Amino acid sequence: MTTTRRTISVLMLQWLAHGHIGPFLELAKKLSKRNFNVFPCSSPVNLSSIAIPHKYCSTIEIVELRVPSLPGLPCLYHITRGLPPHLMPKLKTAFDMAGPILCDIIADHQPDLLIFDYLLPWAPEIARLHGIPAVILFSVAAGMSTFAFHLIKRPSDEYPFKVIHLQDHWMAKYRNQMKQFGQWHERHGKGRAMH
Repeated sequence: MTTTRRTISVLMLQWLAHGHIGPFLELAKKLSKRNFNVFPCSSPVNLSSIAIPHKYCSTIEIVELRVPSLPGLPCLYHITRGLPPHLMPKLKTAFDMAGPILCDIIADHQPDLLIFDYLLPWAPEIARLHGIPAVILFSVAAGMSTFAFHLIKRPSDEYPFKVIHLQDHWMAKYRNQMKQFGQWHERHGKGRAMH
């Protein structure tokens, strides 16, 4: 008796930084070897720098996410590579406005699962609205992850490994980002984002 395994479909959504594509693409390759169809999703300018190896073309399909246009943020800046620093908040705002576009992509591809980047706290809510689970992928190194979690859980305690630290100006930026994320999280409700 032969059994057939159902193919699982996964939509992957990463932050608009070239360095985030690699870990997502590597995971896509590994999943595709295990009977998954994988749809990496990003801005056209971000996706233009990658090519799917021929042996994965039947199981990995690139999906373009058209990031909403904002004044002063042309499409060529829908990626962090080459983005002038003063446009970073505008890129984050534009990407945060992509929820309706992600809804359309989910409706078109009907994935069984959404794998999203840690910088996209709105993505799991979109998945929940479509009745699919969402899983976060931390594409940063373990050391930086523990440093970040330490700052969140014990902001007044010194991190025990002194070799990992941020200079004062980067620490101020990081704390501001965490404050913004906390405000977003408060507005959208705790406990609803992750399932």
